[in-house]
Amino acid sequence: MLDPTPHEDLPKAPPLSEGPRPFLDRLRMRPWPRVDILLLKTRTCPLCDEALDLLRRRAGPLGLTLRVEDITDNARLMDAYGAEIPVVFVAGRKRFFGLVAPALLAREVDAARSAARE
Repeated sequence: MLDPTPHEDLPKAPPLSEGPRPFLDRLRMRPWPRVDILLLKTRTCPLCDEALDLLRRRAGPLGLTLRVEDITDNARLMDAYGAEIPVVFVAGRKRFFGLVAPALLAREVDAARSAARE
């Protein structure tokens, strides 16, 4: 079972954006509100590079705000997540580790938006 919340050493996910949709997002027909994605990675992880590339490519079409945290030099975070990297949090909840599936990512982002509306 996936951990529902990030480690206390990680920055908290900002709430989903409220207010009017930015002009550029309207112009490019990006989904709104933007959903926060946190990727935990290390410097020497090839899977992390693949996950980062995928998330960067999907950020615009899915309406994502991508944050990347390198945990290589943080012993507590390496103990907590080192065996699972890359780890992806969607709107503050751990959703992927190891590989990121694009179709599941889109579903998780939609679910985060739906949960925020309720």
